[in-house]
Parts: sequence; C-alpha cells; structure tokens
Amino acid sequence: MNEKVIPDIDERNQIVNELDKNMLVEAGAGSGKTTSIVNRMVSLVISGKCKVENMAAITFTRKAAQELKERFQNELERRYREEENTAIKSALKEALENMEKSFIGTIHSFCASLLRERPVEGGVDPDFEEMDELTDKLMHKQAWQQYLLDIRKDFPEKLAELNDIGIKPADMEEIFNLLTEYPDVEVVRSRIQKPDLMPVVKELKKLLYRARHYIPKTEPEKGYDSLQSKIMDSVRKLKPTQSILRGLSETPLTMEG
Repeated sequence: MNEKVIPDIDERNQIVNELDKNMLVEAGAGSGKTTSIVNRMVSLVISGKCKVENMAAITFTRKAAQELKERFQNELERRYREEENTAIKSALKEALENMEKSFIGTIHSFCASLLRERPVEGGVDPDFEEMDELTDKLMHKQAWQQYLLDIRKDFPEKLAELNDIGIKPADMEEIFNLLTEYPDVEVVRSRIQKPDLMPVVKELKKLLYRARHYIPKTEPEKGYDSLQSKIMDSVRKLKPTQSILRGLSETPLTMEG
C-alpha cells in the first residue's frame, strides 16, 4: 500500500517505532489494529527491547487471539527469511523458537494465568477452570430458570404483577442476560402507577374505523399492503368483543336467594 494515501501513516509509524512509550490507540473495525500490534511486537524483538517470552498480547475472543498468534508467527518467519543482518536474524530465530513461551490469548485466560500463579493470594481454588462461551451461556440459562422457580415458590405476587401489565417471564430473559453481561452498569428503575389506557383505546378504535373506509372492499390484484391488512385484522378483532359486550348489556340480570 502506498504510504502517501494512508491518512494516519504517522500514527502507524509511532506504534511500530516508539517502543519506550505506552500507547492507547482508538480505531474502528478493519482499520489495521492487528497489523499494527504485530508490527510493534516484531519491532520489540528486533530492537532487543523485549524477549518474546516476556511478551503478552491480549484480545477479547479466542478467535482473535488465534489469528493474532498466527499473524505474529508468519511475520517473524517472513522477516527472518528476508533479513540479512546477522544479529537481527539471530533475534528473529530465537523468537520463533520461543514463541510458545509468550502469552497471546484472551483477557480471561491471561487473568486465569495470573491467578494460577497466586491462587492463595487471589482466594481461588488452585484447580479452578475457565468457562468457555458455551458453558457461560448454559450457566446463564440455568440461573434464570432457577430464579423463576424460586420466584414462583416464594414470591408469586411478583409474577402476578408482571401478568397484570401483560409481561411474561420469558420476555424478561433477554434483559437478564444483558444486565449480567454488564454488571458494572447501575440499573435505574422506579415504580409508577399503571396508566389508564382506555381513553387511548377509544381514540384508536375511532381511527381504525375511519381508516377502514379508505381501504378497497375488493382486494387489489397485488393484494392488500401490510398496513391495510393490519387495519382490517384489528377491526375484525374489535367486532366480536363489541358484540359480546352488547349482548351482555342486553341480557337481564337475575339473582336467586
């Protein structure tokens, strides 16, 4: 790629060449973050400022970690083949031979490796195992189901409140997953009175009946569009309800005893 057409070439060069500084780089997807990281790691090896066994490259997913590891090794091999300087070539060879001693993985596995070195100080079982993504999802599912069982047993009134406003417990599972994914975010909530929707329903009924008059009685050749279909479906659902209510109001009420 021609360096003249890269708008952030100076910043890219800083990442690769200024090895005595810590840097925070913000960049979008596909902008070349992994390439810059690989180039910086190779520069550290070539300059002698850092041995490969003392490196830690951390990503968020296992897939990204595997890609980073492969690209780092490929770049080391490429530079080794093309390098003519004996000292640099020796450093690259040493890095390739000791690559497995470096840490290139997820933040979870990195933290786990630190805890395994000091399990007592960390207050964890020395034999602990990391959860993979699938296991994490299964545990989330089990926790949610157990919570619902406990609620039904000990606090049925909470489910009654949900049912009163037309919400099923299953509708809340996605919110549960979202909240547990970001435990550091404080949820702001407040209890409010249930709104009276009857005035809105009455106005909606008027609007539906008015809109019905603008829909062709005979279905067009290409069929009714989605809005027309929804209006007609809503009107059909209203009519039986109104008929039942009208029938009840016309039925005399009798009482015995």
